[in-house]
Amino acid sequence: MLDRYVFTLSFAFLFSVAEVSNKVDSFPAPFYRVLSLENPPMEGKDVVILQNLLPRSPFVRPISTSGVYDRETSEAVASYQKGNGLPSNGVLNATTASLVLKQLMYDGYRDDHTVPSGYKFKVHVPVYKDRTIETNATLYDSNNKVLYTFRARCHGAMNAAGKDINQLTRNGNTPTGLVTFDLNSPEPDPKSFGPYPVIRAVKGLKGNAAIGKNKDDTFLSDYRSGILMHTGEWDH
Repeated sequence: MLDRYVFTLSFAFLFSVAEVSNKVDSFPAPFYRVLSLENPPMEGKDVVILQNLLPRSPFVRPISTSGVYDRETSEAVASYQKGNGLPSNGVLNATTASLVLKQLMYDGYRDDHTVPSGYKFKVHVPVYKDRTIETNATLYDSNNKVLYTFRARCHGAMNAAGKDINQLTRNGNTPTGLVTFDLNSPEPDPKSFGPYPVIRAVKGLKGNAAIGKNKDDTFLSDYRSGILMHTGEWDH
């Protein structure tokens, strides 16, 4: 059997809910369009992400994650809107989408400080809401013994305005949760990725990293570009 590896990433603290204006000029990624009941029904990864986030609200009951904007999803959006004092029309507009991301991004994942049976090692990386703050990661062996601690940075690309892209967006910050990963050869760009072999995230198991329609359709495997653990030569 091939060696298996496990990698965890969890927020260092909860973040508070900020007020959102009723006027929003554009959709916040990963949302990019109005979602409503249509015939034929609207489908897509943005629908799957919404269906996974909505049940985190106290105003919404569990719903299916089919990737289809059906009546059940529309009613869940209406319940969420009503609970937050918004017009409860069941249509995901930019204002509702922005509030969903502000309130429901946090997945509640916490590392359990164990290494699951059958895995060779685990890396735990606690992160802050502000991903520009570097943190200390810990490498454990298969017996849960600490082998090494090291400084880590876990934020991805920035948008045209120079702001971080959230973790639910294709090239955004590393998503929190539990994932498996494997060992790969060095990347061809040593300045950006270092001269050493890299570790590649493969499959999300828990938290935001596991968002998807089912266990075989996770955020990591189908919803974003590759995520690597690597070294590099950055300014400062």
